[in-house]
Amino acid sequence: MLKCRSLRRWFVVVVIFPLFTGCSDEQAGTQPEIVATVGERVITAREFQLNYEFGFSSLKKAPDRKLSYLDSMIDELILSTEGYRLGLDKTDRVQNLEARLLQELLVEELLRVEVSETITVSDEEIRGAIAGSKVRWKFRYWTETDLGAADRIYKLMQEQGYENVVAERLAREEIRRDPADFETDYMTWLETPPELLEAIKDLQIGELSGPIALDNVYYLIEMIDIRREALAEFDYDQTHDRYKQILYQRKLKAATSHYVTGFMTAKNVVVKGEPFQILVEALEEWKLQNDSSGTFSEAIEVAGDAEPALQKLNRNSGKVLISFAGGRWSMKEFIEKI
Repeated sequence: MLKCRSLRRWFVVVVIFPLFTGCSDEQAGTQPEIVATVGERVITAREFQLNYEFGFSSLKKAPDRKLSYLDSMIDELILSTEGYRLGLDKTDRVQNLEARLLQELLVEELLRVEVSETITVSDEEIRGAIAGSKVRWKFRYWTETDLGAADRIYKLMQEQGYENVVAERLAREEIRRDPADFETDYMTWLETPPELLEAIKDLQIGELSGPIALDNVYYLIEMIDIRREALAEFDYDQTHDRYKQILYQRKLKAATSHYVTGFMTAKNVVVKGEPFQILVEALEEWKLQNDSSGTFSEAIEVAGDAEPALQKLNRNSGKVLISFAGGRWSMKEFIEKI
């Protein structure tokens, strides 16, 4: 039987996808090609093609991968038909799961239309990425959590040198650390966070950067070495598709973050600190129970004195966790949606 995520993909193919295609087989005046029939239900060639393309690779390991995958789809259709016969589609649990699944699909479709379809990767960008992969650099770094402190260390390093300043500061620590712990291996742009890459890409060997903000700390970086490899047309031909996908995924991640941030800002979404902390502590306590037989909601309902965090969440479940333009969610409402 196909797994849960495969079920989601199946739902996308047979329910959501037709709503967004410009022309169906019936509209074109042709009958869809049927590859399997289960009772009154059918699997068309188009449905199989789309499902197979997005399906798990683990379902494609048999010698005849397509036939094996079709068998899995037929098994799923047989079981789902039996579920309909028994009226399981009318149960509260299935109705709730279907509603949540539809919400997820709507979000996926929204991001596909508003974000994914707007992203393009030019051949020039691909060639630049491949050329960049032939440049590797090695650097050493120091971090500070405060910008003021980072500025002071930067000035000291300019006067006394990176090595002397780091050695002096490490000597003050109770737990001794080796300066080599603050050196990287040789890296390309693929292993370097984009924010850091932008700041160090023009550094020369021996040159020191100013404070670079990344992940709530400030980096001071001194370039140790830069290596450049020869680039041939063969490299472009062999790695073109790989780097196109890498660039696409990076752009998609950045664009999705930008879109979601803009959307949430317009909605004036506010997460309440105290209820959020209650929720976090309850989740941590539930996770430590190592009991996978029940749901988080069930654990909250039956929490006793041995689960103080879950019990506290149960008492405060009516408190507002999230407010937004036009509404709000209590912790209970939020938990019901996840």
